[in-house]
This record gives sequence, structure tokens and C-alpha cells, in this order.
Amino acid sequence: KTAYEIRPRDWSSDVCSSDLHRHLAADPAPEATSTAELLAAAAAALDLDHPGAGVAVLASPVAAHSVVLDRPVAPDVVIGSRFALLPLLAAVDPTPSLRVLVCSQATTRCVEIDHGRATERDDGRFPVTVEPPTEADTPHRDFPLDEHESAEAARFVFRAVQRALRAVAAEAPRPLVLIGTERDLAYLAEVANGGLDALASLTGNHVRDTPDAIAALVGPVVAARAARSEAELCARL
Repeated sequence: KTAYEIRPRDWSSDVCSSDLHRHLAADPAPEATSTAELLAAAAAALDLDHPGAGVAVLASPVAAHSVVLDRPVAPDVVIGSRFALLPLLAAVDPTPSLRVLVCSQATTRCVEIDHGRATERDDGRFPVTVEPPTEADTPHRDFPLDEHESAEAARFVFRAVQRALRAVAAEAPRPLVLIGTERDLAYLAEVANGGLDALASLTGNHVRDTPDAIAALVGPVVAARAARSEAELCARL
């Protein structure tokens, strides 16, 4: 039962076995040998080409599990009659870094939250303001857009939003929260075609809210999800 910070440059395949065998070598019981073997196998199965910030490897005489963490954890080895869950739960950050997209056909904003501190991106990618088509094609350019053309104009806007979101996500991936009217969120989901992996979606018009107000709005939703994740993690373990 152990938690290690994964550092590819100094990770060795025998780090688990060297620590555990030091403690378990004096115990010839089959349970001790089985635990050490299962834990070493679980550690060997970790994908070190794509490591997380940390990992917890937990083993018993009959099973072993690996849990990838979003935060680094101090290297530690714990041997006892029960799993040491407190260090693992401490590594489940209830206030993670978030990216909040405030969607609107007029202007889509991006607010980033780091442990409660909210800042709005203003870097050339966000806010996204795109001038959609406003008139029908000739020869009826003096007529307003019909329903089909209006929908296509909205898709035109949210394709630009999707491109901007992909660019910032490629630079710094973060959990995503979406805010917008039902119609705007539906258009964004349509043009994303399954490419959005949002932590949560909130409906409503909040285009004029301050970054702090946006953070306060999403806070309870994120906290509730963190509580569910913690409960699910405890149940699994």
C-alpha cells in the first residue's frame, strides 16, 4: 500500500520491490510475498510514457490497483492492516484549475480559475467575436436571414469558438465547464461533434458576469462533482 510521485527521469522498475522487500523479507508468510508481487506487477504496468502528476499503488494479498492522480504526492510506503487513504484523498484536489467557457453568439469569453482565483483570457484567442452572415445571398440581400440561414450563422460563430478552444487546450489542458443558453450550448455541441469533454454545463445568460461571479457560479457544481468523485474513489478502494 503505497503512494509515489512519478518522475520518469528517476523512476526505476524496482523502486516498489526494493522498499517493500526490505520490510517484508523478514516475514515468510504467503500473504507478504503475494502482496509484494502484486504491487510490483501493478507498478510495472504503469504507463510511464504518459505519466500523471502522481500515482497511488495499493496492494493486498489478493489484488492490486493503480490510481493516477492530478497532483504530486510525497513518496511514501505504508504497510498495515488497512489501506492508507488520507494521503490519497489529500491528493484529490477539491478546487482544481478550471477553464470556463461563457458561450454567446455575440462574444464567447474564457475564464480560467486556479484554486479560487479567476482571470479572464484576453490574448488574441479569447474573447471570440465573429461577425456572422447577416443577409441572405443575392438576389434577396435586403431580406433578413431565414431560420436555416440563422442556424448556419450560429454554427459559423461556434466553429470559431471551437478552434480557439482547441488551441488553448493544446497549450494547457484543463477541466472544462460550459455556461450559456440552451440554444448556444446546443450549437457548440453540434459543431464540436463529440469533441467536447466538459466537466459540467450550466444554462443561463452570464455574458456580463465578472470573472469572480463566474467562479462563484461554478464553485458549487465543481465541489459537488469532487464530492461524488471522492465517494466513488473510496467505494472502489
